[in-house]
Parts: sequence; structure tokens; C-alpha cells
Amino acid sequence: MLGRTANGTYWMSRYLERAENTARLIEAGFRMALTRDAETSQGEWRSVILTLGQTRAFEASYGSDYAGDRVWNYLLRDKGNPGSVLAMIEGARSNARTVRTALTREVWEAINEAWMVLKEALARPVREALLGQVLATIRRQVTLVRGAFDGTMLRNEAYNFSRLGTLIVRGGPDSFPFGASDDADTGVLTVKIHGKVFTELHYKEFAKPVLFPIIGPTEVGMTRQWPLVEPAPAGEET
Repeated sequence: MLGRTANGTYWMSRYLERAENTARLIEAGFRMALTRDAETSQGEWRSVILTLGQTRAFEASYGSDYAGDRVWNYLLRDKGNPGSVLAMIEGARSNARTVRTALTREVWEAINEAWMVLKEALARPVREALLGQVLATIRRQVTLVRGAFDGTMLRNEAYNFSRLGTLIVRGGPDSFPFGASDDADTGVLTVKIHGKVFTELHYKEFAKPVLFPIIGPTEVGMTRQWPLVEPAPAGEET
């Protein structure tokens, strides 16, 4: 598999997952703000920005005014925010286009439709009365892409890299420091979080790509070692 394909499918899924996560976080903040008065509701919106790791960027543009409509429009459609939902949907489509031949027709059409629908929905500032509808549209479009992907894609290397992009976002706040390094000679892609190995993707050594080991938060392997490690460790004999 070409590195371009791995990169494109990984970032395509990563952008889609982040877009959906942002929409769900905005909805949670909106529901909490409805139970507060005008002054304390800004604290709820401030926590949304903080959770997404965008405090510095937001305050550089808008100062300390965390009015709800300002926050959700910043996160949904602000052209100066590379982490906005609109920017992430555009990023997902751009990456999908670079790996078009690795995707099924259904996946590409779902991603392209999501981009067209959301570009129209976010063309103008979102009013409070329409916020729920817009957030539901974002979730629905991403779900359609995910359904097309899971239902029509072969379980090959492109699929595995796509899943890796999705699961890294789901594994924790998207702002945590992680890195990946690829050794083309051995066929091992190493993923690190906070400088420590999280997993290794072996894509040459075996008939199918294998993630091994997968290290948990206590730095203990979460998967069995046999048959990748021989002889089989105690307790894993067949």
C-alpha cells in the first residue's frame, strides 16, 4: 500500500470523527447553558472551548466574550478556525479525493454529499433556533459516511488505517501529544502517546496487518502475545 493511501484514509476518518465529536460537544454545552443565566452560561461555553483545546485561538479573535452564538459559530464555521466543523469536513473530502481509487463509490459519494450538505448548512451564521437542526445534520451525514465505509469497504490496509484514525480520536482528547513513525524496511508503523509506545502496526511480516502490542494506561499489554511471540508465554499455550 502506498504511503499516500495510508495517510489519506487515516486523516479522512480522523477529520470525520473530530467533526462529529465537536458537534456533540456543542450540543452538550448548549443544553447545559440553557439551565444557566446569561452570565454563568458563558462558563459552560468556555468549558467547551477549553475541552477542544482552542482557548488561545478563540481569545485571540474574540477576547473573553464567550457568548453562546459566538462560540458555536466559531466552532462550526469560522474561516479563521482550522478546527471548525466545516474545515474538518473539507479536510475529510480533500483527503478522500487523494485516495479516491482506494475507496468504494458509495464511500466517496457519501463524503462528497456530506461536504455539499454541510457547506450549504454552514454558509451563514447559525441562529439559536436552527442550532439543533444543524448539529443533527452533522451527525447524520457523518453516520452515513461511516455506514457506507463499514458496509462496502474491503477489510484491507486502507480500512485498517482508517480505523486507526477514528480510534485515536476516540481514545482521548484530540489535543494529546502523539506521534507515529514508519520503518519501511521492517514494515512496522509505531504509534506513541506522550512519547511512549501505544501500539505497532505490522504490515509486512504477516498475511494481514496486525496491531501488536497494544499497551494500556498501566503500561501493560492488553492483548495476548501468542502466536506473535514464541514460545507461548505461560498461560497462553494452545
